[in-house]
Amino acid sequence: MTHDYTRDLELLAAEIPMNDRLQLLRDIPETEIHDLLMALFSKMEPHYLIVKTHGPDELGRDLVIVKKDSLGSDIVAVVVKRGDIRGKTVGDVTNLRKKVNAMLPKAAEHLSIEIADQIDMCFSNSSLLRTVYKKLPTTRVLVILVGDISGQGHERLFNEIDHPGFVDIRDVTWLDDQFLKHYPQVYFHGATVDFIQSELVKHEHRKSAINTQMQL
Repeated sequence: MTHDYTRDLELLAAEIPMNDRLQLLRDIPETEIHDLLMALFSKMEPHYLIVKTHGPDELGRDLVIVKKDSLGSDIVAVVVKRGDIRGKTVGDVTNLRKKVNAMLPKAAEHLSIEIADQIDMCFSNSSLLRTVYKKLPTTRVLVILVGDISGQGHERLFNEIDHPGFVDIRDVTWLDDQFLKHYPQVYFHGATVDFIQSELVKHEHRKSAINTQMQL
């Protein structure tokens, strides 16, 4: 049986004081946060399709998550915002509201048969998602705030969003909880740890194969 190295990392990460973990997340460079979120979401929901879409032509979407099950499909646009949002921080609330509202006009519409077919094709060939996602209407918006949001800021934002029922906001405390459970590598230079874990698993498999051959 393969050793659960991720569980070991989770226990190690849990020993780091929470305030230190939160600061580690806040200090992640903007150039890295989207890749780390992709890794996190892939661990949380391995059957969903996730693509990084950050760029000048993406209408504010940093990531797109395509959820599909027997009850239907959802296209979740992920908006990543760094820093805190307070009720008095008018500029931050306004800019985030504009981003979210830009994606929401189609949120209440049902997916057409054509769009549903495109989603099916994406799941059979995930590389198609990069070319198809721009045509997919957003059904939900997930705002990932790598920071804190005050109660007043939360209230102001939802009062100014066109369709607040289609928006979820998660702050850095939620992010810490999810990373701790699903991708604790983030606290130990994720890509490096992933490589080491992969090599350890390969070594265990080779060792097991040699032991099996010796027993024959």
